[in-house]
This record gives sequence, C-alpha cells and structure tokens, in this order.
Amino acid sequence: MKNLMYMAMDFWGSLFCIAVALLYALLYRKRNVVYRHIAVIAACVAGVLLSDSVAWFFRGSAGVLGLLKVSNFFGFLFSFLVNVPFVFYIYASADKRPGLASGIVMACVFISCVLLGITQWNGLLYYFDEANFYHRNNRWYWLITFFYLIESGAMFVILFRNRRRIVNGRFYGILVFLVLPIAAVLLQTFVYGYSLSSIAAVVVVGLCFFQLMYILQASDSQTGAASSSEVRIQTFGEFQLFIAGKPVSFRYSKTKELLAVLTDRRGAYCSNAMLVALLWEDEASSDKNAYLRKLRQDLLETLDFYGQKDLILHRRGEMALRTEGVLCDYYEFLSEKTDVSYMGEYMRQYSWAEETNAFLSQKISKI
Repeated sequence: MKNLMYMAMDFWGSLFCIAVALLYALLYRKRNVVYRHIAVIAACVAGVLLSDSVAWFFRGSAGVLGLLKVSNFFGFLFSFLVNVPFVFYIYASADKRPGLASGIVMACVFISCVLLGITQWNGLLYYFDEANFYHRNNRWYWLITFFYLIESGAMFVILFRNRRRIVNGRFYGILVFLVLPIAAVLLQTFVYGYSLSSIAAVVVVGLCFFQLMYILQASDSQTGAASSSEVRIQTFGEFQLFIAGKPVSFRYSKTKELLAVLTDRRGAYCSNAMLVALLWEDEASSDKNAYLRKLRQDLLETLDFYGQKDLILHRRGEMALRTEGVLCDYYEFLSEKTDVSYMGEYMRQYSWAEETNAFLSQKISKI
C-alpha cells in the first residue's frame, strides 16, 4: 500500500512537471532564454519523478530486476543533470556568460554520472537484494551528497557574485530554488525512505508554475490595450520607455541603452560599428557584434510583445527609430511647440549622452 501511495505521488507530480515544462517551452521558447532553461529544469524533475514512480510500483516484484535497475538509473541520472540547466538559468538571469564556476558544476555532474555508471556493476552507491528491494550503500552513498554540495556551493557563488545584475524577485526565487533541494538532500542523507528531494523539486516547479500564471495574467492585461497603446519616451533625467503609461522592461539592461542611442539619433540610421562604440565605450569590441544582435532581437521581441515592433527600422548593418507617433520630451523641446521644461539633465545614466546634454544646455541659455 505504501509503495502504491509513493508511486501515485511521483506519477502525478511528474505529469504536473511535464505540463509546466511544455507550457514554458511552447509559450516562451523563442522569446526568453531564461524561460527555456526553466522548461528544461521542469523536464528533468519530471524525469526523476516518473522514474521513481516506476521504481516504487515494481519494488520487490519478482522477475523485474532489469526494469528496476533502469528506472533507478534514470532517476539518479535526471537528478544529476538538472543542475546543468539550473546553472545556465542563473547566468541567463544575470545576463552573463558561463564562467569558471559553471565548469565546476559540470565536472561534479560528470563525476556523479560516472559513479552512477560504476554502480550498475558493483553496487557502489546502491544495490538490490534477492527480493528486488532497493538499498543504499551507506559506505559510499555520501559521495553523491558531497559532489552535490560542491555543485550547490559553486551555484551560490555564481548567484551572489551576480546578485546586483538579477532583479530582486528572481534573485530570491533562485535562492529558494537552491536552498530547498539542498536541505532535502542533507536530510535525506540521514533519513531513509521516500525521496524528500523529490518533494522539494516539485515545490520548486510549482513556484515556476505560479510565476507563469502571473506572466500570462500580465500578458493578457497588456495585450488588450496593445493596439491603442501610447508610446512615450522620457529623456530628461533618466531615460525610460513608456507604453500605455507603464514603464517597459527589457531582458538585458543594454537593450534599454540601445533604444536610448536610437532615440538620441532622432530617426537617423545608426551603423552597427557606431552602436558598438557607444554601448561599450572602453571595452574591447571584438566579440560585441554577436551581443548587439542579441540586444536587437530582445528589443524587437519586447516591442512586438506590446504590439509596437514597427517602432524599429532595420536594414543590413543599421538600425533606426521610427519617430512618427512617438511622444518624446527631447523631440518636443527641439520643436519648440510645447512648454516641455529641460532642467539640465538628459539621459543622465549614460555617459555618451553628455554631448547632447551640452547642446541642450547651450540652447536653453540662448532662450
């Protein structure tokens, strides 16, 4: 009876995780790489639970040793592999390329997989008795916990080093994603029975599901007003894009700066070389063209989400802002058709804007 109860818990949990993975993959596979990583994480958790449900169902049954070995093998394998998309999820949330710490995670995952392979021959981590019941090899099972803690430590380092690049809501979400499984794995080392780490993993996927529901609800409210949305760009003070009266957020902070450059050019086309020079003033630009393409894609996809993709004009090697229909304090000030007040600050968060700011200061002194 207990086996069937555990099997049912794992089975329905796996179906839930599969549903979350499919929803993220189908809705956001092209728009946001962060959500693609969440889809893979949910799929790995589903693999763990589905494998465990098969293992619980056939546990102790005669003549099914091969099936039990396969199900346990894949249960462990997916539990090791889930940290691969998770570490990329942290880096993607911080808008950073994977670094040395990610290599430590990959190495630990690889070693764990090797240990799992060895186990199939000599029972290093676990074994089955003559009645086909699973047993942990307590002499060496701690190795799994050891390497998992190294992986988790590396991911904590990645998270806290990049905490200022990750929005608060997502930062604390990732922190919960790390702490829950670690607590479960540590407890599981001393408490033998149903997989507590499976419960923790389902809770994590459940949080992803609630995040998705929030995203969809916000999307519905924004889509309803998309066709009649007013586009307003604020340049005096801090630069900000507003659509339907609400500030627009981009995946990359540099995407917002890219739009600021195009706004500053007042509809004139900007070459890729010029954009790279402005966006990365003092940095080597050898590898920035690929990053610029990602920024352009993020800009177009975000504007398309609001029904405003036509705001950007692009041709081979160049981009421009379509200024028609855009309300912008900078443009209105230059046209002298309104009483827009300039208080000496223009896109103050960008150093390259100082030239335009000096021009505006000179202009206002002559009035």
